[in-house]
Amino acid sequence: MKKTLVVRHTRIGDALLALPLVGALAEKYPMDHFTVLTNNRFVVLSDLMPSNLQMIAMPVKQTVGVFRNIIFCVKRSLFLFCLKKNMAGFDQVVFFQYDSFEKKLHYYIRQKFPHTQVVVADDKHFWHTERLKNKCCDNISMIGIYQEALAQINYKDVGIRTDYSTDLGPSLLSSDTVDRLGLDLSKKFVAFSPFSRESSKIYPLDRMEVVIDHFAKLQDEFQVLILGGGTYEKECGDRWMVKHPHVVSLIGKVKFSEEIVLVSKCKVVLAMDSFNMHMAFFLKVPVVSVWGPTAPQNGYYPPYYGRENVIMRNLDCQPCSMYGENECTHESKFECMRIPPEAIIRKIEQFLS
Repeated sequence: MKKTLVVRHTRIGDALLALPLVGALAEKYPMDHFTVLTNNRFVVLSDLMPSNLQMIAMPVKQTVGVFRNIIFCVKRSLFLFCLKKNMAGFDQVVFFQYDSFEKKLHYYIRQKFPHTQVVVADDKHFWHTERLKNKCCDNISMIGIYQEALAQINYKDVGIRTDYSTDLGPSLLSSDTVDRLGLDLSKKFVAFSPFSRESSKIYPLDRMEVVIDHFAKLQDEFQVLILGGGTYEKECGDRWMVKHPHVVSLIGKVKFSEEIVLVSKCKVVLAMDSFNMHMAFFLKVPVVSVWGPTAPQNGYYPPYYGRENVIMRNLDCQPCSMYGENECTHESKFECMRIPPEAIIRKIEQFLS
């Protein structure tokens, strides 16, 4: 029986993208044991994984507090110390990311456990700007890079696990939370995730509000949810709740474990190229996604889902960025986001009829 440590915890969308693959790996090799060092939010998803897969949480920095940087450094140093002490229990280590923490761990493994097999996923070609010149039509994906790394330790032909249960159980969502938010569980849930860390990937919020308003007016049938994170996003969601009384913003009001239960109940999620898109895909909820400077073929769109629900103008200049980092050079700034709200409404309605 082999014991394997898989490391992927930063860039939360990337970390979530890895979980169905590692779940499929554990399912294909039931006699081996797998440990995933992941984002602290995802430990709540452990019950959806095979029994031979364990998830451990990477310490994260608190969002508030005068000494949060110092506290984070101490916590991470202690965590690294404890992880080193347990490295004798692993036969092989796969780094799906390779930042300073991983380099320190890798150095320790080389010094103390030279017989442990270590693989570092090579994603340099994924980020090469030359890919944009041919619209990233090269079949390179982040999932593919992870699969190549696993193949180096003889875990070959690992597919993507899509047949897992997404029943998270009622205990993660209390009746107090439902009452506090004023949710009506008898209605069809429709979630909107209109934000992204990169502002260039956000569909214009005035147009997004037109879409939200359309479904909010159908309050007898639909319960509209707003997803996101951050101070500005919370303020925006709260404003929409005031203007549209039947809209409920979850931003800053629920724990992640409660949010994923509510998302799992949705008939459809509208999302940008963002973490919430990946979360909905992971929960096997239908996703309508809106794309601008990035595109599904960049390599982040889950390869096990079709693209029939992708909304994208397919301009000659798209994609112009790998993750929304480049300045728009079109004579009409962000022409790629000039998508009629009605087109988005029609696409969403396909899942609600």
